[in-house]
Amino acid sequence: MASEKTLKAVENAGYEYIVGVKMRRTKEVRDIILARCGRYQKVSENLEVKNVEYNGKRYV
Repeated sequence: MASEKTLKAVENAGYEYIVGVKMRRTKEVRDIILARCGRYQKVSENLEVKNVEYNGKRYV
């Protein structure tokens, strides 16, 4: 589970990490990220990504 407590423990241990979450579960972040300028890059036939940094975190 990607709880705030778990993520803080991972950060405090000095690890870098990638967390996958459904954007529809985090509406406030989703709206900010999707509103940011920037283009999606096509990675494969059925996958496009957008790289945004916000509040010291990277969202892809």
